[in-house]
Formats: sequence, C-alpha cells, structure tokens
Amino acid sequence: MVAGNVWTGGNVAKARAYVRARLPQPCGQQCGKLVLPGQEFTVGHIEPRWKRPDLILVPSNWRAEHKACSESSAQGEVIAKARAEGASGKKSENLGAAVVTGVAAAEVLSRPETEPEPTVWADVVAELPWMAPLAEIPPDATAPRYMTGPHPDSTGTYGPDFCAWVDENPGLHPRRTAGLRWFQRVVAFRVLEHDEDGRLVWRNVLITLARQLGKSWLLRALIIWRIQHPELFEDEDQTVVYMAHRMPTANEVWRPAARWAIGQDWHVRWANGEQLIETQDGGRWMIKAATDGVGVGFALSVIVCDESWMIPRSVVEAADPALSESESPQLLLVSTAGDSASDLFGTYRNNGIDQLLAPGNTLILEWSAPKALSVEDPVGWRMASPHWSARRESEILDKLSKLEALEFAQNYLNQWVDVAHGRPKEPGLPVFTEGEWGELNDYRPTGAPVVAAVESWFGEGLAVAVAEPMGAQVGVSVTLVGSTAEAAALLTKLRPTPVTILAGKSLVAEPAFAQLALTPMGSTSKVAVTELRRLVDEDVIRHDSSPGLTAQVLSVRTLPGADGPRVRSVGRMDGLKACVWAAEHARQAVESPAVF
Repeated sequence: MVAGNVWTGGNVAKARAYVRARLPQPCGQQCGKLVLPGQEFTVGHIEPRWKRPDLILVPSNWRAEHKACSESSAQGEVIAKARAEGASGKKSENLGAAVVTGVAAAEVLSRPETEPEPTVWADVVAELPWMAPLAEIPPDATAPRYMTGPHPDSTGTYGPDFCAWVDENPGLHPRRTAGLRWFQRVVAFRVLEHDEDGRLVWRNVLITLARQLGKSWLLRALIIWRIQHPELFEDEDQTVVYMAHRMPTANEVWRPAARWAIGQDWHVRWANGEQLIETQDGGRWMIKAATDGVGVGFALSVIVCDESWMIPRSVVEAADPALSESESPQLLLVSTAGDSASDLFGTYRNNGIDQLLAPGNTLILEWSAPKALSVEDPVGWRMASPHWSARRESEILDKLSKLEALEFAQNYLNQWVDVAHGRPKEPGLPVFTEGEWGELNDYRPTGAPVVAAVESWFGEGLAVAVAEPMGAQVGVSVTLVGSTAEAAALLTKLRPTPVTILAGKSLVAEPAFAQLALTPMGSTSKVAVTELRRLVDEDVIRHDSSPGLTAQVLSVRTLPGADGPRVRSVGRMDGLKACVWAAEHARQAVESPAVF
C-alpha cells in the first residue's frame, strides 16, 4: 500500500510528462475523441486511486482524460468512493472525520482548484552549477515563484558573456541605471543555457512578471546581443522579429536600440511598418504589429512576443514555422498576467508549469502572488516584483488606491483572472454581440473575390478585405498586415482576376501601390459601424471568422452623446471599414436590376 497522499507536486508533474509524451490517445472518460497534444488534459487512473492506492504511481494505470471530461465525472467518482466507504464503515481520510455524503462531495468539488506547488529556488540552482554566482538572493530581489528545472541536455550558459557585453554597452538603455538587476541576470543565464555543442536548449521561453520592472530593457539587450553574435550560432545571419499587439508598443522598445545602432554605424530604417536595425554582418531586428502573416517569407532566428496575453495564438503559430530551419531557434513569450481569453500565453503557460520538474523544450520564469493572498498583502507585492525598492512600494500603493481589485491583481500581483469576472467592464453598449457575429460565420473564400479594399490605422498597420457574392449574401474576409508593402503584395496576388480595389484616401499616393488601380474611399468610423450594423440587420453579410475583423467588430460600443449615440472603440477600426467598403461594392453584383 502507498502511505499518505502521494498524488501531489513532483509525482503529478512526472505523470503528466509521461502521458503527454504519448499523446494523442483516446480520452479515458470514453467521450469518443482523442486527447491531442496542446489540449488541456488530466492524468486519470484506470483503477481509481481510492480503490487501488498501490497503483497510483504505476504508469500502466495512467490514462489521458480531457480536462472537461475529467471534471464532469469527478463528482460521480467521489460519490462512488463515499458509498464504498459507507458500506464498509470506513471514513474518508481526505475529508476529515465525517463520512462523505453526496452533499459533502459536491461542496468539496466546488472549492477552487489549488495552485501548483512553487519552485524551491535553492533546489533548482543546486543542480545548475553555472548559476552559482546568482544563487544568493539579494535583499532587494525575489526569486521566481515558478522556474523550470534543469534541461537534460544543458551543460552551460552564455549568460556571463551576455552580462559582460551589456555592462560594456550602457547606451542601449535610455535612462541611467546601475546595470542589469539580479533578476535580469537570472533570466539571461537561464534563457541562454546551451548543450555541449553550444546550441541553446530552450526552444520556447516564457517570462512573466508584474508591470514596470525592466523587462523591455532586458529584451532590447537580448535581441541586440543575439544579432551581433552570429559566431555562436554556426555563423548564421541572425534575424529577430519582435511583435506586440500594437505597433507603438513595439516601437517603444525598438527606438532606443535604433539610436544606439546609429552610433555603431549600423543600418537603421525608420519608415513606419518597415522599421529595421541591421548589423554590418547582416543581423536584423524587425518590429511588427501582431497581425496575420508576420514572419512569412523570412527564415527567423528568434520571435519575441511582448504582452503575449493580448496576441492571438493563430498569429504566432502561423509565424513559428519560420524558425524551423534556424540554428538554436527560440520563441520568447513575455507578458504580465492576462485573462482566460488568452489562447496563446495561457496555453503555453499551462504546459510550461506542467513540465517544471520534467522539462521538455519549454522554460518558464514566473514571478507572481498566490491567489490566496489579499491584494493588500505586501508579501504578494514582493512575490510578483523580482526587484524591490521604496519607489516600487510607493508606486504599488498608488495603484492600489486607483485600480479595481481584479485589475490590480492582474497587473501588480501578476495573477491570471477569469475573463468573465476579471476584465473591467467596458463602458457603453456593444453594437454586435459575440453570438450574433458568430452566427454569420459560414463564408469560405473561393479565391475569386470581385472586390478588395485596403485601409490603414494611424501607423499600427493596414487591413486588406476581399469580398464576393454568395447567393443573396456577400462573403468577406479580412487580413491585417504590418506595412504597405505587405498589403500591396496581397492585392497583387489577386490579379489577373478582375478585381475592383478600394483604398482609403490617404493610401492612394503610397509608392507601394503605384502599380495598382485604386479607387479612393473615405468614411468615418461612426458611418462604417452604422453601415455594418445595417448589413447585418438586412442579412447581407457573412464572414470567415477572420481574427482581426472579429476583434474589431466585437470591441465597438456606443455611448450616449449630446447629438445622439457616439461610437467608442479602444482599438483599430481599419478592418471594419475595409470590410464595409468591400461588402457594399460586392453587394451591387448580387442585387438584380429593377424591372419596370
């Protein structure tokens, strides 16, 4: 017999790693579907743990179960256990002295799921000899709450070389500092771990901490160091794409490096949407908004995603294959906590935490506070802040008095929240509901549109819409791109099909569109939203769930104004406007001429 509760911590992590390596496999709850790699799953037991505790840690008794399937069956399992124990006169060891009844079982199952056990800093560092210089935690620092254990192939790190290089190039950071902080050195040492052949061992890297602690400075240094050191990577030209959910966010990290690069006689391109730093040896750093098509056509060395919780998973997974042929490729996901709607960072984070003690190719470094702590508990503030100072404490106290509790928890305790409860309610009324918009998703592009439209959005990128008749309706698809050159390439592919191309007035004179016949268009956001509402009400429009268009449509809200309702959106509207232009013109091909 197995004594005590052994189904915790490291044993669960090892079991998950064992089962994950053997996916796909049928769901153990017999739902009729496979548990696929990347899906949320739990490790179930063929013979229940309460019935055969001697088989709890036996791999042949493990099976993969969809998380939802497992949760839906859990209460029945607890009740079965209670009945068995009741029949034998036993009492439940896990639920105290009372015999478990159906009611008691339901109460236990309704309790929130416990968080994984935190990493023991000293234990992990003891297995990584190159971390010895950083083993002692300074008084102004905090160790990560979760940090992946040793990679089986790691033999060293480029961390010391990187840190020495940063110390020699203080001009990379626009503000005067005392150099890299302890936690920044910890991150660099772990991210740059390599095997005996010098190849980096971590394919995927997740870095998550509270706001305003120096992650931008660290990313800027890591990127410039990488493109300047091709000799460490088989002399390959290093190409890095840095993306953020909005172009201005990416630009803020890039600009100080661009000014520094000019002083090194490197090539710098400032054109909006085409920003580039290129070393004399051919290393490149490009910045992009997180739109469809990022990275396509390039052989990339590194993809860096900032505030990853706001970036669609589809964008990153479409770009990720560009890393496949590179030497020591890395995908870096960096973010403060988001909400349960994040299908990118949330998925990678869950997988990373599952692999803490039995890692594959994912490294996670997370500073966060347990959800059991109050937002007013300074212990939680310190746990989410790898660097601490009197200024930091003052800033957090200020934010505590200004922000809603859940918003504070997300940004300054680095706690993930439920989208239904954690996101502050946007003011105003939605123009389109998620259900309403989802019901219109039955358009599948044929590759033969009759109309295309292109519009831009204040330097954050452009949207290209294509539309075609489909019976009495019009089908529309929208692609978001980062530059006029990318938009022109998409529009050029439509030829020789006779396609009318509509364009926002400000784009008609763009050199990238010189070879295209454009019809200038113009409308306000309010007019475009009104027209889209009418197209939906008249059952005219259909779409293909284009992520960029869907996000823009669902973000539109109305607020009361002195002259009637006014439109409010905190994000881009170029996709929505291009969609309306294309749909209206394609509709003309649908409508039959009037007969008098």
